[in-house]
Amino acid sequence: MKLHIILFFVVATFLTKFGYAQKSILISGIVLDKRTNEPIPFLSVIEQGSNKTTITNEIGEFEFKIENLPSNLSFNHISYKKTTFVVTEQKFYTIYLNEAIRVCFEIITH
Repeated sequence: MKLHIILFFVVATFLTKFGYAQKSILISGIVLDKRTNEPIPFLSVIEQGSNKTTITNEIGEFEFKIENLPSNLSFNHISYKKTTFVVTEQKFYTIYLNEAIRVCFEIITH
């Protein structure tokens, strides 16, 4: 009887630890300006379809934990065009963004 109880707890521990545990996949990379190759700091990185988000650090690097591959990551910054990138494997990514062209008109009132 004791052997059955011990065996039950060993099997239950094994199943909960290895069988049902959902592994996170760490995605990392750097975001660069396409024209200058300069890093883009403090840019939003959002996993589409979830509420997960992070930002790039001061040298344009990011780390992101996702649950499943493939996953769509959206890169947003006020000075750059919003870009969506499909992540298909766990590796270091280099993402290039194009500058957003903003036209401002001067308004003079008298």
